[in-house]
Amino acid sequence: MTEPEDLNFTAFTDLCRLCSLKSGPRLHIFDKESEQRQILFKLRTCLPTMISKDDFLPKKICERCVTRLEQLYEWRQSCLSTDSVLRNYAESMKIVTSTINFQYGFESRQWKSTYFYIGDPDVIRRNRRSGGTGIVKLLHVEKLFTCIGVGTSD
Repeated sequence: MTEPEDLNFTAFTDLCRLCSLKSGPRLHIFDKESEQRQILFKLRTCLPTMISKDDFLPKKICERCVTRLEQLYEWRQSCLSTDSVLRNYAESMKIVTSTINFQYGFESRQWKSTYFYIGDPDVIRRNRRSGGTGIVKLLHVEKLFTCIGVGTSD
């Protein structure tokens, strides 16, 4: 970073607004190209800095910082998109309560159980009862889901 005592006003305004370097090409934040590339929008979206035409701070950004800003913005958008997809998927996997009828041997039991909705109508393939826990394997699903409930005889 350049020390303030080494700068005059012209040198100060030529500094990069983000890294304070003064070498290399710089893009003016408020020019036509920056507007087309949405530089000000990306700055305001990604960084907590306040940037205004009326402040007395440099209005240019070096190419290195422009590249970093655009990468940060793209990464932020990707993270938000992933978050949305995951939240929608989690919403579709809401816990639902259902009554599952199991039959094993000569006995028939009805269990009130809570399980995760898988998305398509998977079929119960088998049940093994151990204590108060029933283990359910669903077709098309590799995991065993444990349904804890109270068994009642018919």
